[in-house]
Amino acid sequence: MPEDKPQGEVIMMGKREKVPGWKGELFVEMVKLQDAKGVKYQVLCDSTNPVDLQNLPATKIFEDKMEALNYAMEMERSKAKWKTVRKE
Repeated sequence: MPEDKPQGEVIMMGKREKVPGWKGELFVEMVKLQDAKGVKYQVLCDSTNPVDLQNLPATKIFEDKMEALNYAMEMERSKAKWKTVRKE
């Protein structure tokens, strides 16, 4: 019997942008996670350079798609502030 592992599907990926103070290009993704319990939406901030990974804002999971989309858009607009977000 196969294990019930969440299935993920990228439903939104922001534009990759070079931001001063970061080594790689920053971008935001929204992933739809589906398992036996239902659907959740994961918003993650990422970089094309592994050196940046430890300074990125934490990943957040939402049950409401619109909440996740609002948060993803806010993170997309505030890429220059990501280092201060991580320190809070």
